Amino acid sequence: MVPVHLVVTHRNKSDRVHWNLASIVGQDYEPLSVTYVDDASDEAHFDRMLLTFMNLPAAGFPIIPIFNEERQGVIKNILSALEDTPDDHVVVLLDGDDALSRPDAITRIAKEYEDPDCWLTYGHFLAWPEYQVVYDGAYDPECIKNNFFRKWFWRCAPPRSFRMGLLRAVPPEYHLDDDGQTHWELANDQGLILPMLELAGHHIRHIPDVLYLYDVWNWRAPTIEQACALADSVDRIRARSALQPLTQRPW
Repeated sequence: MVPVHLVVTHRNKSDRVHWNLASIVGQDYEPLSVTYVDDASDEAHFDRMLLTFMNLPAAGFPIIPIFNEERQGVIKNILSALEDTPDDHVVVLLDGDDALSRPDAITRIAKEYEDPDCWLTYGHFLAWPEYQVVYDGAYDPECIKNNFFRKWFWRCAPPRSFRMGLLRAVPPEYHLDDDGQTHWELANDQGLILPMLELAGHHIRHIPDVLYLYDVWNWRAPTIEQACALADSVDRIRARSALQPLTQRPW
């Protein structure tokens, strides 16, 4: 069975930590390891989160917490958490205010990787607490064939997973904003995943099962300024030159 490394990124969402961690502890998959990154949460949130960790039921796999003293951002947190992860391991991403929807969620994802031609997976999710299925569908074969991911509607919904070697094959500058120094902050999901979609090509897989609960309870409509900043980041990410699909497995 392929080893799976689950990475959780969190900041100031302590009211969702117990829900999030309970969905992780209940997973039935082995071998599984978890890295939980708190990105310099405010003191009150940090204290509540630490208390949750102290009272966490025993899991059958390691859960390693990382507490940043200074905010790093989602992409840098993920890259740092995965520095020592072997290329053939599978990485699954989970936001700290969301949850896995069922105890066999990781098992279902790992099943796709029994086929060595699978390098990356994505799916769709249930909006919580409304319990409304959000189904973006799979990428059109023409998009994959022509490597049009940067021109296509964003369909790479969570849960997202990938082989570690695929992430390492991405040129580091593709994870950085136009200043070449800071990682993408807004639209960081596209900044991280789009290059891997291009490199993987026909090795991506869409999982139709609902394996992820997306917390919309705390969602707040962005201001006009925030929406414009997000749209600008998306435009600049998609303006980058498309990477060509790999011709060999990256592990």
